[in-house]
Amino acid sequence: MTLKRTIMNSLISVVLAVVFWIPNAASATDTVRVAIRALPASLGNPLTSVGQPASETWGAIFDALTFIDSTGVLQPALATSWEPTSATQWVFHLRRNVRFQNGEMFDANAVIHTVQILQSTLGHTYFVSSEVAGITAIRAVDPYTLEIATAQPDAILPKRLNIVMIVAPRAWDTLGPNGFSQRPIGTGPFQLQDWSEGQTRARLTAYEQSWRAPRLKALELWVISDSVARLQSLLAGNVDIAMGLGPDDLSQLPKDLFDSYVVQTAAVFAIALRNVGNPASPLQDARVRRALNYAVNVQQIADVIFGGTIKPASQGAQPNTWGYNPDLTPYGYDPAHARQLLAEAGYPRGFSLNIDVLTGFAAGDDTLYQKVAEDLAKVGVRVTLRAIPYSRWLQKYTSGAWGDTDGFSARWDSGAYYDSIRAITAASCAKVNPFFCVPSIMSEIDNSGRIFDQGARKQHLQAIMAQLKEIAPAIWLVPSIAYVGMTTKVKDFHAREQSISYDLLSLQ
Repeated sequence: MTLKRTIMNSLISVVLAVVFWIPNAASATDTVRVAIRALPASLGNPLTSVGQPASETWGAIFDALTFIDSTGVLQPALATSWEPTSATQWVFHLRRNVRFQNGEMFDANAVIHTVQILQSTLGHTYFVSSEVAGITAIRAVDPYTLEIATAQPDAILPKRLNIVMIVAPRAWDTLGPNGFSQRPIGTGPFQLQDWSEGQTRARLTAYEQSWRAPRLKALELWVISDSVARLQSLLAGNVDIAMGLGPDDLSQLPKDLFDSYVVQTAAVFAIALRNVGNPASPLQDARVRRALNYAVNVQQIADVIFGGTIKPASQGAQPNTWGYNPDLTPYGYDPAHARQLLAEAGYPRGFSLNIDVLTGFAAGDDTLYQKVAEDLAKVGVRVTLRAIPYSRWLQKYTSGAWGDTDGFSARWDSGAYYDSIRAITAASCAKVNPFFCVPSIMSEIDNSGRIFDQGARKQHLQAIMAQLKEIAPAIWLVPSIAYVGMTTKVKDFHAREQSISYDLLSLQ
């Protein structure tokens, strides 16, 4: 019996006591009910965050110019094609006859409006603003042709823009950011009807005029923060799809009544290490950061907490990510070497760390971080784990106001691009309000954007990954794998890295 299953069995009685508030099983046959971990902290403002859990909601309402499909391939969305016309200029051809859910027409000016929001004083506080920071000019050649200039060559601009969800200009200007959060307007297959009191549910109805018209009449997103509760709600027939399950959870689903889906993400569970704003911290020394990696028994984490379904991470990328270096191997569990490195760095008796963690975002993540703290204690590194809500984590991450935080849980996430440069850049001096910065590697990171030949660029990124193995900006743990359970009546389920393809969902 795995550790995850032991925890699950001990919580069943608690779970059964709390699932009563979830909608009953007699739901309309044209409505799919999805159990998710959380609604977005900013509700319907898609410019404030990236990835799950927020994208599980926004993916139903909004579209970007491009999107990454379930295999990691860049695909057209509100843009139908694009090409570089020089080293610092791209042209995007936009989809015609697309309307926002309030009737506004989508065109080049709508894209310009969204970029201008992100480049405004307020927009600079939004997480997504970093994706357009390199844009120096954007203009409409005509209503459906967009020309974008960048300060430096940017070989992955089309990948970057799959994160930038386009908002309805008139709705944004009329409602303001706070009002828009309550009444979001996009071009996606579903439009919001209401957020429930207490933000435990989002109810959406079909926007049948969407360019990716839905097959369902309605969609309900129910917040169930505990993975065991999500599983029990699925088994009880209270929801049709349960996101964020664990490998052991899938074994609880009778195969004649339920299907399962494994999402191969492009992210790695990690503890990000901070060396900006804390000059006296032991984390300033790369030997210390490498020691922390050697001190954690990642193989045991993979075998016990995740049931042997994954392997220890060798770097901050997965094999399905552009720039993954197959020649790198995991640090390996070597507490004696960890102690030696700590002594060489001047910390033979160890030191203390404050680590902020998000839990409930993947099955077993709370146990994962406890295991990290236990292993670090064995080499003299005394960890105080501090659970914080996602809204607080995001505020710290975007503002750089970390206070006494030394490290924090993070998905070393290339998923929004399926390109390792995203995670590399996020843990570098190039990030707005960085938490980690080693100037010596910045020229290599900057040069990656100048290489338009993808084969050469892949080799360049692999070389950067090898350098990062020595720099050790994080404690890399295990790949992030997403497990989904659903009833057999759900058809055409397809998960993207960041969300569900809601337009394809149907019921039999």
